[in-house]
Amino acid sequence: LSLAKHKNGKPKKAEEIQELKTHCETFWRLDIDLCKEYKEMYFDDHPVAVPDTAAAQRKRRIEPEHLRTSEAAREVDQITSFYAEPALLGLDWRGEGPKRPALADRIEVGINEAIDQLNPVADSPRIMDVRQMVLYGRTARLMVPGHEYYWDFPWKKKEESEDEWAKRYQRWGRGGPIPLIWQSLPAETTYPPSFGSLGEIAISWQEVNWYDLCKVFNERELADVRNQAYSGGRTKEHWADTFTLCIYADKTWLTYMVLTGGGGGSKPFPLREIEHELGVCPIRILAGQVSGVKEPGRYWVSVLRKSKALIKAADRLYSMSGTASKEDSQPTMIHYRQSPIETPGAQEDQQTFIYGDVVEAEMGPDGKPLEDWKPFIQPRFGEKTHNLFLWTLARAANVSGALEILQGPAPVSNEAAWARHEAIETAKAQFSALSAAIVAADIDAGEMIMRSVVAFGQEVYLQS
Repeated sequence: LSLAKHKNGKPKKAEEIQELKTHCETFWRLDIDLCKEYKEMYFDDHPVAVPDTAAAQRKRRIEPEHLRTSEAAREVDQITSFYAEPALLGLDWRGEGPKRPALADRIEVGINEAIDQLNPVADSPRIMDVRQMVLYGRTARLMVPGHEYYWDFPWKKKEESEDEWAKRYQRWGRGGPIPLIWQSLPAETTYPPSFGSLGEIAISWQEVNWYDLCKVFNERELADVRNQAYSGGRTKEHWADTFTLCIYADKTWLTYMVLTGGGGGSKPFPLREIEHELGVCPIRILAGQVSGVKEPGRYWVSVLRKSKALIKAADRLYSMSGTASKEDSQPTMIHYRQSPIETPGAQEDQQTFIYGDVVEAEMGPDGKPLEDWKPFIQPRFGEKTHNLFLWTLARAANVSGALEILQGPAPVSNEAAWARHEAIETAKAQFSALSAAIVAADIDAGEMIMRSVVAFGQEVYLQS
């Protein structure tokens, strides 16, 4: 594996990184807004526009329902579940001369075991990567050796011999985690400067609190940030105070920087600069499904792209059906009564009727009612709305490819087994491009692990 250094001179200055962040926020604005929209749909935070049936000018008011189907989350979660296990990686020597198969076997075992240990079940960065590839059409991750990450890394002391330090390092390596970093980054705020620089330069930014910074960076690195953020009478840190952490990377340098303040008055503070020696950019921006049109907002394709409008329409119809259902339990009533008696000394008796209540009517002297009331009959428009809602929801699932037939056993029907099997295989074929992209991302992870081990320069111990 060749790890030739790419000498780009000195690392970027904090002001240059801040300028790059501002450029990316402008250049990728359409893509950033799309990611925000997909994220809101996944968590059912998107607005649902419904008729205002509680408007002040209406004589009869009904509080409108705002219901959501969670269809976006269902589609994303179902497709993500297809790729729960990483691809099993293998090695094939393509250089000059033969290589022993046993060597390749040992490396294969080491790489696949490292991937497994770097992805705990409860907090797997690979699953986060897959979910982002499904939801946003791409993912972003940081993969580097862990020299600068582990605060207790056993650096060699001046007075130590090589043998003494090797023994101390072995004790640390067997008892600690794998000294490699695989961190899933937010794809919605991780971008290259342009399509042409994809894979060479990238920047990622996210909101963190003071506790997060203190967990990763030491007091010396945070001194300038502390003096700036907690000046002017504030002498004590507040763990919940938020900052913008920026991570810049190219083929030579990895730089961490913090922005304090907000808006145009934010001030950059570099925290850590690392010459990573990987030979490639450690911030990996990996595509899922793509359209082939390299324009912001159009290149990376979410699985929700085709079903987005249908899901929003289904949520609107669902809400309208929920509002219309109130008519079934409390129908509109029409009340017939006599006009007020217009004679000298007569008084008008007005009554207020409570919605859904019983109204008392007066009887005349001849035993017949002076007033009458009965249900007001009207067509059940809610049924048509509900049927349209069901059709829209089914259409959204169809165009996304996340059909219910892929979720598990179906109800008993006269459908032949071979026909159902053919339908399942046809549905799965829609994800062939996404499957190839996820396998390519797994291969990229294996390559970055090998690069990180070589750049680390020491033996890496896997947990038994």
